[in-house]
Amino acid sequence: IDPKDCKIIIGPYIQKENYEIKWDVAQKFMDLGEKVIKRRGEAEDSFLLDTGAAIEERIKRMGLEIEVQNENWEVFG
Repeated sequence: IDPKDCKIIIGPYIQKENYEIKWDVAQKFMDLGEKVIKRRGEAEDSFLLDTGAAIEERIKRMGLEIEVQNENWEVFG
């Protein structure tokens, strides 16, 4: 299968504003940057994770030429 003929659709998923995680999970995503994960306020062990952005960034870093469509639907609005 040619990756150029494929498409990945992401969503729905928990958005960064609604998905609080602790350091044990956060450390697995820290290398992906603030688009994916950020510290929640002043709390030392509280982070917010955007799972869709994490998937998108990991695909990009794999170097695959696959179209990624991030639906980014609000599921807890």
